[in-house]
Amino acid sequence: MKRVFITFLFVCSWSMIAIDFDYELTGSNQSVLISSSVSVTGAIEDGSVIGAFYTNNDGELKCAGSGLWMNNQSVGLAIWGSLGIEDNGFAQGEELTWFLESLDGSLVELLMIYGDGGANIYQTNSFRWISEIIVVESQGCTDDGFVEYNPFSSIDDGSCVTPVIYGCLNSNSPFYNPNANSADNSCDPLAIYGCTQAQFYEYNEWATVDDGSCHVYWQALYYDGIWEIEDLEEEIVGLQTDINQADNMYEDLLIQLQNIESLLEETESALELSSIRVEDLEDQWYDLNAENTQLEDEVTNQRTLIDQMEEELEVGIDEPIAIDIVSGWNMIGFTRKVPMDAGASFQDILDQVVLIKDNRAHMFWPEFGFNGLGDLVPGHGYQIKVREDIDGFIFPYVAGERLEMNAVVPDWAFEMAPNHPNEQRKLVRKLNLLGQEVFGDVFISGETILYLYSDGSVEKFIY
Repeated sequence: MKRVFITFLFVCSWSMIAIDFDYELTGSNQSVLISSSVSVTGAIEDGSVIGAFYTNNDGELKCAGSGLWMNNQSVGLAIWGSLGIEDNGFAQGEELTWFLESLDGSLVELLMIYGDGGANIYQTNSFRWISEIIVVESQGCTDDGFVEYNPFSSIDDGSCVTPVIYGCLNSNSPFYNPNANSADNSCDPLAIYGCTQAQFYEYNEWATVDDGSCHVYWQALYYDGIWEIEDLEEEIVGLQTDINQADNMYEDLLIQLQNIESLLEETESALELSSIRVEDLEDQWYDLNAENTQLEDEVTNQRTLIDQMEEELEVGIDEPIAIDIVSGWNMIGFTRKVPMDAGASFQDILDQVVLIKDNRAHMFWPEFGFNGLGDLVPGHGYQIKVREDIDGFIFPYVAGERLEMNAVVPDWAFEMAPNHPNEQRKLVRKLNLLGQEVFGDVFISGETILYLYSDGSVEKFIY
């Protein structure tokens, strides 16, 4: 297997580097799968963010796709390409730069090794999978309180020398600080302090100066919500158990009541012999009858709760709609009224499904055992590619069901050609602004001509 190693040289000061894992959805993308069986050299903690970066025209690193790392789970990434001649994504054949951000905000470089042995480059509409991740260990100053701070260093080498002193560095400003060595925007008296990093819960879109208030990642809040839902589900199971036990107790009390009534009849027939005994039994009967009434009320309340839960479940049941799916790519809508697991919803036709994507390029790849869609959303559209025509497909009602997916790498993936058919970029045609095709290379001065290429890119020239 060929290993692809990535090395980068940064010509600016380490203290000036800022990495943002937010990205733009541009239209065209490359799908990358990191399966749960990927080999990892080094340590990656749960909740860390993995991102692919390109270098823009200003020499800055920009993210074009990122995802949340969870150990023993597969991660599907959409790596976005640039839109036409805009500088907002990867260019065809451009090399990918990979970084990892831990929950404490520390950054490290990653080396990615592809299962198909191909190069670490962007290819529009291609499907790639990662077989090995290597965490790069580097030495440097790891304390951000010093000018020499290197955010990509994982080992402190004692190079932290000059403490950071923030202040206004503009000598012409009335707020100039001659002792400062790092700018903090204090030259501007209208500066707004707050969290300036969008991946944190405390993010303030109006802030112009980061005051270190970024603490809680959005991803951490998401998983806290997931765990809270799991706890509520366990409480529901416990409540159902209590209801079943109450039903059994009610039946036992009915039997006891019948026995007591029989005993009362026998006692009444012997009233002359033991009137005191009869009074004691009557008191016992009234006590048990009161307890029985209380239990009946409790059982009634529990049954009402069960009926309400059943009515809520029945609300989502709807009439099925048949869909004809043709061989190749299709766009279909999810016609059920409640969210349902993607695997369970397509289980009946999984042998014909090649790939399914949503509008954000999250994917469901059956052959790899990967479900990046989770639940299908009512009313949302999905792109589906199938091997042959499927007539009259109906989404089954599978609310609450989930298809367990086992992450595997099929044999054909090891033999998959690393080159995409559109890798060779060729001119397809030339059009003027009226949409008319233009031939030859002689144009009127000031005329705008659009060049269309085979990889989907467009270039505009003004003669």
